[in-house]
Amino acid sequence: MSRQIIDTTTDNGTYKGDPAKVAFEKVNENFAELYKGFITHISGLQMTYVAPGSLRLSSGRAFIPGPASIVELAAPITKTGLTFTPNTWNHVYVLQAGGVGDFEVVAVEPDSPYMGMARSKLGDTSRRYVGSVRTDAAGAIKPFTHCVETGEILYSNNIEFIVSNGLASASTVVDCSTNVPATSTAAKCLMGNGNPTVNCFYGAVNAGPVTNGNYIGPIPPNNNLSPDVPLSAAQQFLYKYETPPSGTGLFVRIFGYKFER
Repeated sequence: MSRQIIDTTTDNGTYKGDPAKVAFEKVNENFAELYKGFITHISGLQMTYVAPGSLRLSSGRAFIPGPASIVELAAPITKTGLTFTPNTWNHVYVLQAGGVGDFEVVAVEPDSPYMGMARSKLGDTSRRYVGSVRTDAAGAIKPFTHCVETGEILYSNNIEFIVSNGLASASTVVDCSTNVPATSTAAKCLMGNGNPTVNCFYGAVNAGPVTNGNYIGPIPPNNNLSPDVPLSAAQQFLYKYETPPSGTGLFVRIFGYKFER
């Protein structure tokens, strides 16, 4: 829509310019057009691990689709005494309560993007998705660092193997969903090919099965790599060995991920 100009000069006899109703309709249309440019806006709102049951969200702003408004956290907010189910994903949503910015951490998953990659809480558009945290076997938040500018989460410890001595010589799925949330686009991997003679290949699910000629990259014998591996919507990627290996195989850990919000 082009800008709606309010007429203030045309002489209509008893009044000049647009009638009040027409003028305010133009005002509303102009504001509605401006708001379209903000509906995916999010800035700041960095998640910080504080303790196993505590999370901090930095100051920042985000558009919330339900009330069609910008919520602001003028200062960092820290939640303490949080309790979670062990080995689960929990999701951070910013909201407005009594006219004041706040946030919650709950198990309810984010909805599909309402525009671009911006998401609200499933079934509740008054909550805007900010990020996700994973709990360990004791129900404690896994320590992490959130890099806002790059859209990355880096784990601090507890990096378990998702592939341990993998020896597949046919294209094989690697499921990363216990280490990356549904909003992730790539896994930050530590890959080690312990085989002394055979190349190992890894690839993206959307490119089709990994073959000796279709892959993202090779991991040479007795070599390590730390690539960002593109993930499918199911948080998966693929690997295979060039020829059937024997002895030691592939080891993969995930030390972080890229995600969209």
